[in-house]
Amino acid sequence: AVRQTATARLGHLGKRSAESCRHREGRAIRPLTCRARNFVGYADLDFTYPNDVCAIVGENGAGKSSLARLVDVALFCGDARELAAWLRRGEDELLVELTFEHADETYRVRRTLRDGKSAKLDLEIQHLDLGPAATERYEPLTRETTAATQAAIVELLGFNRETFRASAYYAQRDGSAFTNAGPSEKKRRLVEVSGVEEWAPVNARVRADLAV
Repeated sequence: AVRQTATARLGHLGKRSAESCRHREGRAIRPLTCRARNFVGYADLDFTYPNDVCAIVGENGAGKSSLARLVDVALFCGDARELAAWLRRGEDELLVELTFEHADETYRVRRTLRDGKSAKLDLEIQHLDLGPAATERYEPLTRETTAATQAAIVELLGFNRETFRASAYYAQRDGSAFTNAGPSEKKRRLVEVSGVEEWAPVNARVRADLAV
């Protein structure tokens, strides 16, 4: 079994624009829990990412990389064919679910695969109903198509899969994703991570003033 000795904190990431980010402050996301059925080596997984952890350690083949990979798959997995690549051998149904915290809100993203080829993506936000018996409920944020829901996830987070993989998550044998990128691509990813594009109008105004 994997020993839980670290938090899966994904870092302060995000693209912040005046239009897309007025409703949220902060760019960090923190995985809280994950569930998976028939995900690579896991037949049945329910895992809570601990707070204030710096590493997940365990024997070779214990599934350490899968716990990190699950975050990537839940947030950014593409079509049914890509999702099927994570299906446990001999099975034809897959569930990947991630609950995470972002900008003081809790979200849940769920991907399912049926018959090895029919994929579905759902996005939800948590609401706490306070009262004598406090309860929690999830409001659907799922769009009309999978592509539209995926776009909503990227808009919510403020970064895409390429930036995620080049800054916060290095898959095995993929450590050169940033260093091998060209200068313009490196600049784009750094801008997304740092959020400095918010200062672009100020920079443009200063340049215009200096040109006078």
